[in-house]
This record gives sequence, structure tokens and C-alpha cells, in this order.
Amino acid sequence: ILQMVYMLDRPVKLQKINPPAPTPPVEARPRTLSASAIEILMRDPYEIYAKYILKLKPLEELENPLNTSDYGNLIHKILEKFNTKFPNELPNNAYSELIQIALDELSKTNADSQVRAFWWPLLEKTAKWIIKTETEYRKNITHTYAEVQGNIQIQAPAGEFTITARADRVDITTEGKINIVDYKTGTPRSKDEVNAGYAPQLPIEGL
Repeated sequence: ILQMVYMLDRPVKLQKINPPAPTPPVEARPRTLSASAIEILMRDPYEIYAKYILKLKPLEELENPLNTSDYGNLIHKILEKFNTKFPNELPNNAYSELIQIALDELSKTNADSQVRAFWWPLLEKTAKWIIKTETEYRKNITHTYAEVQGNIQIQAPAGEFTITARADRVDITTEGKINIVDYKTGTPRSKDEVNAGYAPQLPIEGL
């Protein structure tokens, strides 16, 4: 009886199936990608295929709770407003200014009272660290630009290809050099990933 049970799951034939390898025609492929999309293309080309060629979009949840991504977007917006308001030297009341911007931006979100109560201590702690770090860092900076956009055209085999990028922040140093800053509220890319070329966002923004 036991042998009969095993036979129920025994396949009649074993056939190896090749992994999917979609090769859409060149004219159907995107001719413009952002820096972040280039990284996705390197790591998971099927996501690019689904998003830019098949035009697939995930359905939104009926009740979509705020998550760490929303918190990251909030931090980005706060810093954009702060750096736009103070592109050069910081004022004496820099912490108060940053906290006020944080309050204003938090009030614009659809976060409920529980989420705000959870986020606010994080915002205060982050604001203290930012002002402490910026006070020392800006001694070597002449001007700060927020949300800087750029693009570059590359002559590819199938014609011109455009790569776009938007840097969270670009700083001009006292030596006339450029610092490109990318904010990360989650886990940053490891040094090994960057050195191996699997985290090309900052190098592309530099280009």
C-alpha cells in the first residue's frame, strides 16, 4: 500500500524547463531610465520588463497603512525644505527651524495620532543629529542645492539612450569640489556592493 502511495506522486516524465528569457524588440524597450531604474535593471531586469514594457502596476491596498517608506519620504521632504531655506550658513536657531519644518510636514501627511506619536521621537532624535553634523560639515561648504536633476545621453547600439538622475542634495565645497549626498533612512548599500558596481546610483548621479 505504501508503494502505491509513492507511485501517486511519481511523475511519468521529467523535463527540464528553461528559465524565462523575454527578449522584446528594441523598439518596445525604454530609451530613458533613471539612476535607480538602472540599478533595478542590473539586479532584476524582469521588474523593468514588467513596469516599462508590459506596463504592469501593482494594485493598491484598500487600506494602505503608512510604513518605513512613508517615513523616509517625510524625512526627504523636511530636509529639502530646510536646505532650500538655508542653502549657506545655518542660523543660530537651526534646530528650532528644522523642528518647525518637521511639524509642518508631519501635519500634511495622513498619519493618524498613533503613527505621529511613534514617528515624533524619531524626528526629534534625527533633527538633533542633523544639526550637530551639519554645524561642523558646513564649515567646508559654500552652498547647498536640494533635489538637483540632471541627465546624460549615451550613444548605444540601438541609438541614443538617456539616463536621468535626481540627487537629494549637491554641495559646493570651499575647494570648489562637489559633494553628492543621498539620504537613506533604511539600510545603506554596503561598501562591497558599491565597489562591485551593484549600487550605481551615486556614481550615475556624479556622472
